[in-house]
Amino acid sequence: MAVNVRLKHSSVDGKAPVASDLLEGEVALNIHQNSPAAYIKDSNGDIVKLAGAGSVTDADAVKKSETASQNMAGDLTLGTDKITLDAGTGEITADGVRAEQVDVTQTGSGYTYIGRKSDGTATFFIGDDGSGKFAADTIVGENNGSASTNASGIYIGKEGYISYFKSSSEASDFIVCRKHGNANPVASIASDGSLNAAGDVKIGGTLPSSPNITLSAAGSITAAGDLQVGESSFSGNDDGVIVQTNGRITASAADGSDVWNGFTTGGNRTSVIGADGSITAAGGIRSLGDAYLGTSEGVLLNGGPDRNFPGSIDVCRDGATNLLWKGWQKGITSPTSQITADGSITAAGNVTVGDYQSGTAGKNGFQLRSWGELVQNRNGGDAYTLYNNSATKTVIIAANGSATFGNTTDYVKIDPITNGLFIVESGSSKINLNKDGSASFASNVTLEGTAAYLVVKRTGATGTTTIAQFGTDSIAQAIEFRANGSATFDGSVTSGSLAPGGGGGNYFYNGEVAAYSPSASNTIFRGWDASGSTNSLVASIYANGNAVFVGSVTASNVSDVRFKENITDAKPQLADTVALGSQLKNWDWKDDAPLNEELRARRFLGLVAQEAEKVCPELTYTVPRIKQGKELTPEVVVPAVYETKTVPAVLDDEGEVIEEETTEEVLVTEEQVTPATYEQLDDSYKAINHDILVMKLLGAVAELKAEVDALKAVSS
Repeated sequence: MAVNVRLKHSSVDGKAPVASDLLEGEVALNIHQNSPAAYIKDSNGDIVKLAGAGSVTDADAVKKSETASQNMAGDLTLGTDKITLDAGTGEITADGVRAEQVDVTQTGSGYTYIGRKSDGTATFFIGDDGSGKFAADTIVGENNGSASTNASGIYIGKEGYISYFKSSSEASDFIVCRKHGNANPVASIASDGSLNAAGDVKIGGTLPSSPNITLSAAGSITAAGDLQVGESSFSGNDDGVIVQTNGRITASAADGSDVWNGFTTGGNRTSVIGADGSITAAGGIRSLGDAYLGTSEGVLLNGGPDRNFPGSIDVCRDGATNLLWKGWQKGITSPTSQITADGSITAAGNVTVGDYQSGTAGKNGFQLRSWGELVQNRNGGDAYTLYNNSATKTVIIAANGSATFGNTTDYVKIDPITNGLFIVESGSSKINLNKDGSASFASNVTLEGTAAYLVVKRTGATGTTTIAQFGTDSIAQAIEFRANGSATFDGSVTSGSLAPGGGGGNYFYNGEVAAYSPSASNTIFRGWDASGSTNSLVASIYANGNAVFVGSVTASNVSDVRFKENITDAKPQLADTVALGSQLKNWDWKDDAPLNEELRARRFLGLVAQEAEKVCPELTYTVPRIKQGKELTPEVVVPAVYETKTVPAVLDDEGEVIEEETTEEVLVTEEQVTPATYEQLDDSYKAINHDILVMKLLGAVAELKAEVDALKAVSS
């Protein structure tokens, strides 16, 4: 039917609308018979006269109104004879049918449009606030409300529904909602029926405060009741999913296929739940809290999100004794295996790890047996490795029986197959105990305790066979001990203390034998005759220089002619003897005289060497002696070093402590004393050779005897 549209108009002769009378693009008419005209408000807000006297030219009208076809000589035609505005009557004809009536009433700054039938009944109302009411269905576009019509349009039924239609050639959205100032839609309904919204979508209930269903823009769905997809009825005979308000999710697949598949954004499947109850997950499966962090109770399968340990199970409980696992055997009322939160494991039977097979080669695994025995198979390599808190290997037991204790630079290794036992410190071997029985030590060997002593035996060794050697890098055999008891020392041998005021000692070096005694009366040498049934003391030498010999003493008395040559008669000795006799002196010894206290206490009669030397130089000789001068370097004492060693507690078979853990001080390095050094001063002194003096006296006696005999002959 024809629609009556009555535009804004005025019947006042020559009256034209002003800018405030019209909206942009709105048309107004003057219907006075003397000045009919048509006006429109353009996009600049100006009033343009489209028809009537003084109207714009046809070209200007096309530009201003953006209308493809207009006849500006009189009437205004929109489209191809679709809508005509009669310049003379002001009537509007749609598709050649004249509108019955449209009343336009100015109300303040706007107008109210009321459409009426010929009998005056109102058919629509459009207010100046943009509201409108229609008594019948309303069609926008070319579709009359039929889906079979291949045309686009909107059909608003008077019953309250709205239908949107798109022709087969149209692909744009049905509805697009935009916010002022934002070119992007905030909501749209696409031609394929999909709904797009920039915010939450709320359905049912009390809107907007309490909807029954909320589709969150973040991707979540909140529902006041159960959510159902498909036909699931908890029977397992249909396909569908139900999410219940009690938190339960039920999924069923009638054909037995997967009821859940999870994918990453890249399309990789990460989790599968089969209709048969199986679960496959590329990541962790979590129950309750963060079990792998130990912060709350829960269970986590396949490791934490920051660790990804495939195949792992993390379980966390509040109490140390709370169970993490309990295993049962059918028909047995007690659990066969338990794991508690403190890490303890209880098993009624053997615990087998790996491919363990008792006594079978080529296998890898071990078994902890219920009676406490641990047995293991290892096909080469390390069988046991222990790490400390710094991730350093501290104990390694290899499959060949060797064992290493320590770290990479400081360790003890036992290798019964190839080497033996050796101890390494800072990468250098310190102690080697070899399989052939030989041993080497890089430092001192200390024997401690009242019963500690060193025994060296060599089976079958006799005579001069070596039973022990001690040396350095440069001297292979500095000390050698032989089976017959003899020994060789390349250096000096010192026993006791040689220091003045010390406890006394002995010194042997390069043929020198020295004895140091803290008391002058002490014996420094004893000789014994062991030829009889008892030992007899035959010689004693004392620290004061005295000596006692039960037999004769022979010293440099070699006089055999076969050892002599260039033998001549001695020159006369009487003159020297008389001269020496005239030099006889009495004196007291000074405290630094090289005599014992007993001799220094006596007043002596004799010769002074320096005076006798002038008479007979060969009668005296020099005794070499060195005395200490000023100190050059002081004595250095490095104290002994001890370390505290922990002695582990002693446990009984039940693991109870029978002896508490203790500590003890262990000697690591003995005290080292470096003697002081002194300036060496010449302290030689003169002595008289009494053997020569006796010989001179014999010659003098012989000369006097000859003179006496001559005198006797003369007198007779």
